[in-house]
Amino acid sequence: MADHFPPLDTFHDDVLELPLNGRTVCIPSPASEVGRDVEQLLTRAARMLENGAGPDTVLLDDDQEDALYRQLLGDVYGQLAADEVQPVGHAVLRWVGEGRRAALAWWAERDAQASEPGPPPAV
Repeated sequence: MADHFPPLDTFHDDVLELPLNGRTVCIPSPASEVGRDVEQLLTRAARMLENGAGPDTVLLDDDQEDALYRQLLGDVYGQLAADEVQPVGHAVLRWVGEGRRAALAWWAERDAQASEPGPPPAV
């Protein structure tokens, strides 16, 4: 019996849809160059952790983080309120670097933590 690959359109997600403040934000898949940059960033972060850096170690300064979110979000960046950019950008970072399930699991955890009393969840 021959193995069959799934159709490419069911394998590769072109859009990540996130519920946000009563609306759905649709983020198209970033360019492959952005995916490469994300992979390098996550590899660098993993190496830093392996070498003893703590989870609060700064990997990107504020300007670099904003530039990354602009790349990840494309035109959607301009449609988001200032306080929406970081969580949406982080979800897209997870989507690109770890896959759709990881992004959606993080988003659900973020929502659950946001409904609990106390400080907002870390991004």
